[in-house]
Amino acid sequence: MQTDEAWRRLGEAAEVAARRGSLIFHLDLATEAARSAFASQGIADDNLAAVVDVAGYRVFAFDASPLPRVLAEARFDGAGRPFVDLAPGSIPARAEALARARRTVLATAAVRRGAANAAIVVPATDTQAPLEAYAIAVGVSAETFVLNGHGYFKLTSDGRDVIETFPFVLSRVDAAEDRMTSEVRLETELAVPSELHTYLSLKHGVPILLRAKSSATNWRVDGERTTRTSG
Repeated sequence: MQTDEAWRRLGEAAEVAARRGSLIFHLDLATEAARSAFASQGIADDNLAAVVDVAGYRVFAFDASPLPRVLAEARFDGAGRPFVDLAPGSIPARAEALARARRTVLATAAVRRGAANAAIVVPATDTQAPLEAYAIAVGVSAETFVLNGHGYFKLTSDGRDVIETFPFVLSRVDAAEDRMTSEVRLETELAVPSELHTYLSLKHGVPILLRAKSSATNWRVDGERTTRTSG
């Protein structure tokens, strides 16, 4: 039987995870939109850094020289459409480190059979703080709901080296992996839904009904909203 304090802590943990999941989803969305916009300008997309500030989401493309320079910036209009600036003005202090961290994650992450990896680096303003990133396993089809094979990374502040990494196991089984329905039912050893449950719900537009074994609780992850349910 959970105490009121235990319920409160579980709820707070679920809210924190949901906020992070929403952030990495929108960073991923911005990066993918920017990649297409850069490609239309003939700009390579293997050295990208996505940031979010008071101006909204911004994605920078760097060249691959030993002394990187910014080739272009993608910003977004009110409708979310990207436009490319080939002469960007101010560059966030950590943009180069974010791009380097993305390359480090892609080079380090294990690639699951039948999937590729997308790397999402969380922007940070503190130039001395470690960077956080996610390797997201992506199926051969955009509709494939990949449950496992994702990873979390903590990297040095310059993005060059991995400090620690661990896998995200979102479900004990892969039963729902290729079966998209109106909702997905999962069971996990986690105490609350993780940020990647929120990410996947947003990405595929379906709610996830989750049984969290370690806390003996049931949850519904519906996009950015995570709620505890009775069963």
